[in-house]
Amino acid sequence: AEVDAFRTQAIAEGGPGRGEDHLGHWWELEARHYFDKQHARVTSAVLHAPTKLLIVGFQTGVFALYELPGGGTADGAALVPSAPTSQAPGSTAAGGALMEVHTLSISEARVDACAVSPSGEWLAFGCAQLGQLLVWEWQSESYVLKQQGHYFAEVSALAYSPGGTVIATAGGDNKVKLWSPTSGFCFVTFTEHTAPVADLCFVPHGRALVSASLDGTVRAFDIIRYRNFQTLVSPEPAQFGCVAVEPSGEIVCAGSRDTLIIYVWNLQTAQLLETLAGHEGPISCLAFGGDASGAAFLASGSWDKTVRVWDFLSSNAAIDTLRHSSDVTALAFSPDGATLASATLDGQIAIWDAKQAEQTGSIEGRA
Repeated sequence: AEVDAFRTQAIAEGGPGRGEDHLGHWWELEARHYFDKQHARVTSAVLHAPTKLLIVGFQTGVFALYELPGGGTADGAALVPSAPTSQAPGSTAAGGALMEVHTLSISEARVDACAVSPSGEWLAFGCAQLGQLLVWEWQSESYVLKQQGHYFAEVSALAYSPGGTVIATAGGDNKVKLWSPTSGFCFVTFTEHTAPVADLCFVPHGRALVSASLDGTVRAFDIIRYRNFQTLVSPEPAQFGCVAVEPSGEIVCAGSRDTLIIYVWNLQTAQLLETLAGHEGPISCLAFGGDASGAAFLASGSWDKTVRVWDFLSSNAAIDTLRHSSDVTALAFSPDGATLASATLDGQIAIWDAKQAEQTGSIEGRA
């Protein structure tokens, strides 16, 4: 009666899409049935009619696979048979029962979407809250694909490999991930860090990368064998906020946020070679440069509003101090090492002659 009254009112009101010609089919809820999944809400479902399989995702991150004892059809008109067979607890439906074939907890968040392959062998699930894409082969009970972005965390650093075939990301979830730019998929996740990863960069030969973390370690990862082959630490606890690798690939430098020191290691031996002190604020960025004569320079930016350029081969003393109007957030040398660009918190980009330590230009970065 309520449906008839609503339909009559809709026709009487008229208007675009409200008249008799636009109403289409009307449906009325006759019964409601529940799954026995700790009162979890159903968040997604899909029917695979050829194999009579019903896949259901729940808000608890669990999915369940049910077999329809009767002849399931594509439009769901006959989901359950008139004569029930075996019955899954709490999974009854009008005229019969669904038989639970398989269930699995696949996520810490709700299953927002599910799909099934044409053959019915692979089940795909999406969890929006965690950025997860999962493909499960239910007969062999194994994952075909697992994809997840940085779990509930910001991406703090990103770098292309020298050949452009790999993208590395680091995040506040303590993880370093490797991605394929071609497919868009993450193919490796490194989980060795125990605190947010603040920065990363590739070794120039492209076969390894290094990451700096607030857990007090700088880790080197082999991206061919997918392993953490070196861990660099400082004599005293330090929170590393930036990292850079010298062009030869032999030397690694990391800047600290709390001790205000730059640490220099040999990558192969993990030996601490020296420490560079002088900044009066947290060190935010590092960059290596050089010239045709073979001289190597390290530039360091800090929240103390300065950039220091270090003669890396001959002395541990800063040879130049470049003063800025605001905290320095990023640095980059030109390929020939003659020019240094520095970005500051107030939106300015300063251009410097790296050899003469003179500012040659600036760019207003704010809109």
